[in-house]
Amino acid sequence: MPEGMGYLAGLYWELKRTSDPLTWQEMDAWTRMMHRQIEPEEARVLMKMDGIHCQVMNEP
Repeated sequence: MPEGMGYLAGLYWELKRTSDPLTWQEMDAWTRMMHRQIEPEEARVLMKMDGIHCQVMNEP
């Protein structure tokens, strides 16, 4: 995780509600409903975190 972006772990777990991969549409809806503004780089990091999480969860 890029330095100084550790706070994104908390946002990730607030956003992540199912075992399904996150979609950009879900993230957009979440930011609008929660009145959160995130930067494009933050969104990319959250999606990367989800990709890693899903990969780890699907390992045998």
